[in-house]
Amino acid sequence: MNSVDNAESMSICAVVVTFNRKECLARCLEALIRQDRPLNRIIVIDNASTDGTHEMLQERFLPAVGILSCIRLQNNIGGAGGFFEGMRRFLAEGWDWVWLMDDDGYPDASALSTLLAGVLSFDFLVGGPLVIDVDARDKLAFGLDQNTHSLADALAQGEIIAQRLNPFNGTLIHRRVVQKVGLVKREMFLWGDEREYLFRLLKENVPFATFTRAHFYHPTAKGRYVPVLWGRLRPVLIKPESLFHIYLRNLGYLDRHYRGTLGVLSSLVRYSLYFIMNRKCDFAGLLKFFRYYADGFFDRYRLPSLPGPRP
Repeated sequence: MNSVDNAESMSICAVVVTFNRKECLARCLEALIRQDRPLNRIIVIDNASTDGTHEMLQERFLPAVGILSCIRLQNNIGGAGGFFEGMRRFLAEGWDWVWLMDDDGYPDASALSTLLAGVLSFDFLVGGPLVIDVDARDKLAFGLDQNTHSLADALAQGEIIAQRLNPFNGTLIHRRVVQKVGLVKREMFLWGDEREYLFRLLKENVPFATFTRAHFYHPTAKGRYVPVLWGRLRPVLIKPESLFHIYLRNLGYLDRHYRGTLGVLSSLVRYSLYFIMNRKCDFAGLLKFFRYYADGFFDRYRLPSLPGPRP
């Protein structure tokens, strides 16, 4: 790619998905405006916010930032739907690279220039920064793999960590990838869409990496790992109860389409044990798990997604 492309000639469009977090959005936009490699376009996808986000943008940003536009949706379609819409518009407008993020994260001032230099130098089509805990700068908000949980772990691996990524947290993607792999699976709403897109990158042999000199600050992950069968099996991931059904539904889809029979059996056994043992014979919860998991397994996205911010 570098034989015909260079950093100066590249056009880059940032897409920010937001819902009812206007102050977080303002912080993110300020960080985008301060990038030492200027953006060509900033598109805000507003998931029908009701907290004054639209008015804040009209007063503070839209008159002063000529490259900024806001797409105000009529309904909250979640982070997945927001990224779907943002990527669709990115393609329609013809930019070279899309830089994807949620409203509650923000990049450091050199994140974009570092990512762009990295992907061009090493011939990657997708690059992401380290996602650092906004409240504890020595920690990662999201681990990259089972051996990379702390900032020190990540930095010890050098400048690039190939085939590892925390998607949609300051992720830079070339338009050729979007054209080949497609848009985000919007029906997922949240919790799983980023993992599903990562699986597609792997399936299509798209090279990607995390660049450890690029930093993106984000609240730590919402969810906790709970051991089952006294730690003899891999722990289960438990999300906040009000949106847990969405995670379980998406888990069914991911297991069937990307993890195979062993992945399906693993989830069924581990979550069954969790509801029976950890939650003391919570058979009502177990039945809900099977219902939601089956919907995702059979790609039936008919259960209502509750409105709420993307974590």
